[in-house]
Formats: sequence, C-alpha cells, structure tokens
Amino acid sequence: MLGALFHRLVPASAYGGETAFSTLSKIDAELRQCQRADSAVAALERSKADLYARLSGRFAPVVAQALTLKVLNLFLARFHFNARSSLLLSRPFGLVVDPSNMCQLACPGCVHSTRLEDLKLFDWPSGTLSQECFSALLKLYGPYAIGVYFCNYGEPLLNLATPKLIRLAKTYLLGTALSTSLSIRKFDADAYVESGLDLMVLSIDGATQPVYEQYRRNGDIELVFSNIRKLVSAKRRLGKRTPVLSWNFLAFEHNAHEIPQAVRMAHRLGVNRFRVVNPFDVRWDDPNVHVAPIKGRVQRLDSPVGLESKLILSEIAQGDGMAMAGVTALRWHTYATSRLGTSSKASDQSARVSPEITVSVCPLVRFPGGTESNRHVAAVLHLYVAELPRRIRHRHCPGQLRQRVRRWQHQQPAFSSHSECLSDLPV
Repeated sequence: MLGALFHRLVPASAYGGETAFSTLSKIDAELRQCQRADSAVAALERSKADLYARLSGRFAPVVAQALTLKVLNLFLARFHFNARSSLLLSRPFGLVVDPSNMCQLACPGCVHSTRLEDLKLFDWPSGTLSQECFSALLKLYGPYAIGVYFCNYGEPLLNLATPKLIRLAKTYLLGTALSTSLSIRKFDADAYVESGLDLMVLSIDGATQPVYEQYRRNGDIELVFSNIRKLVSAKRRLGKRTPVLSWNFLAFEHNAHEIPQAVRMAHRLGVNRFRVVNPFDVRWDDPNVHVAPIKGRVQRLDSPVGLESKLILSEIAQGDGMAMAGVTALRWHTYATSRLGTSSKASDQSARVSPEITVSVCPLVRFPGGTESNRHVAAVLHLYVAELPRRIRHRHCPGQLRQRVRRWQHQQPAFSSHSECLSDLPV
C-alpha cells in the first residue's frame, strides 16, 4: 500500500525516469532474509558497489559515497530495530545537539523553571557549544546520519554561533531543525535564513501577552512576533523557502480558547504551518497549569512547495565540502572492517563532548506501520535520495574536491578483502 501510494505521488518520470528504487528494493528483500547481524552486514557490503554505481550516475562522486553510507547505515539500523538487538553495529541516524544549555524563560516542567532552579534538582551548568566541538562530533557521526535537531533543554538562539553550526551540518548532507521560543532580543534573521536551516519550530502558547506568559514565563510575545516578521522578510528578500516556520501551540486549559486567534495571527505573520500539541502534565511543578483535553492537529497555512521533503532533506551549504570529502572517504574504506560503527546498548546514548554540553544521539530507527511499512522502506530511502536538490545531483565535481578524495585514498591502510576500495569504483 505504501509503495503504491509512493509511486502514485512520486513517479519515476519526475526524476528523469531513472531512480535507485529497484536497487533499494533488492537490498531490502535480501536484508529481510537475514537472521544474524553479521549476515546483514555482509549483505549490505555486497550491495555497496551496486548502490554507489546507481547513485554516481546522478550525483557527484563524494555525494554518491555519502548517500551510500547513509542509506546502508539506515538499513542496518532498521535491521537492529526489527531484531530487537541489544548490541548495535549501526551508527546513529539522527543527532540531537544543544547549542546552548541556557534559557531566558522559566517554563513549568523544564529544568530552567523557577521552582526547579530554587530547589537545585538538576545539575545544569550554563555553556554554549563551540564550532570545534561540533565539528569533532560530525567527523564521527556526520557521514552516517541523515538529520540533526539543534535543541534539547536550552535556547539554541542564545548561542550566536548556531547559524555556523547549521552550516557545518549541511556540509554532511544533514537535514536540520531547531526549536525556539524566539523571545530573543539579539536575533540575526538573515544569518538563519542563509544558514540552510530546514525547519524552525516556534514555541508560542498564546496569542496575547497575559495568556502567553502563564506558561512561557519571562517571554515577550510582541518580541516574538517582531522576530517572526524579520524571518519572513529575510526569506522573501533573499529568495529562500526555508526555514519552514512551524508555530507549535502547547494546549493548556488557560490558553486553549486562544487557538483560533493564534491561527489567524500565524496567517498574518506568514508562518507556514500551525500545530496544536498535547503537552506533558506539568502539575508536579506548577499545580495551576492543566493540560487541555483537546486533540493535537497540524494545519498548513502557507506551505512552500515540497514542504515534506524539506523537513527531511537538505542541501550542501556554500563551500567546497572538503570536510565531508575527507571524512566520507575514510568511512568508505573502513565500512566493513569497522562493522559500520561501534557496538552500544540498544537505547539512547549520550556522549560528553565538553564540560558544558551533552550531545545525545539516538541509535534506533523506528518505522511506523509495522510489517507493511518495513517492507517498503526502500520507498522511503528512495525519496531521500531522489529529492535532493539539483545543485547536488549534478555530476560535476570540483577538481580540487576530486583531488582531495583521491589523495585521501592513497593515505589509507590496508583493509579486508571484502571491503570495496574507493579506487576500484568510478570516480
């Protein structure tokens, strides 16, 4: 059913009549016959050259390599999830990075709420993530991941380097998103629009200041509206469709009556979609804040063409992609010998990358819909590959970048015979 729907909505003719769907379907079918992780890795290794050959017909060599690694890693993650593996050979396919541990608001239920800070229930030191630290993380996980979410419990816009972090992520073909209150006085809208950010979630739980501040404490709703106008204006002026702006409205009893007014305001401001969200119960922190018994929903307001794709796909940021070229070539060589990654417990894991910042990575992949959805995972992967912007798909690869990849090849140590060498493939 999912496969039929996919072919109806995304016909092969839309991509020049040639896609990687058949190759991905073949990999999917073979992988579903595997009972052990080592046999799954072997099957993926056998398919690597064929998948690369198909992708290199439409993408620059470095991009084709990167996509091959990402797709095969996603297949392996899916295998581990279906097998309920306790040890993982796959790398995390999604990253959660907090650019800042700080927040200027004090929302109930958050580590930054006034009551929790007074009780000192959390050891939450202030700090911001440096470009050097994030670059080191990307060298480990960027070649395999398909997306990064720049938010956890901090306000990402408080780190003035966040647009630069987003640009770094884009050089690894990562989809990028963040969540913000947007109640920030020092805000460079142009920098975020030009960074290549795909999705910006706007946490605004009200349409008027008296209602809004009952949950978003210390927030200024007029400042939020002003910053939205700056973003929309920057997108129009710079000719960009992203970031897609999503107004997320946490529905409580004290603010549910303002949802229609908030939708109208979102329309006027130029927000792309409006989402009513059922929040967690925070009465343990503030007994006066009650969750509203209404159903969550998403409403499109002014969605740009290809919204769904932009939420999961990305472009390469401006630049020659040197970082991705070198790291991808290294991962390409060590794909089989390193077994696609380091074994870890089958649960969320955290890597302390600086004294101030904790970066969480999720190693499990979850496909909704059960067996039928899993059977057609190739369609999902095909959408990721086929919808990449034309600027990336072009076969031309800058000479300097190609030389860097080939130079990296000759510096690599020997590897097992069942691992394909980049020099054996058409570059």
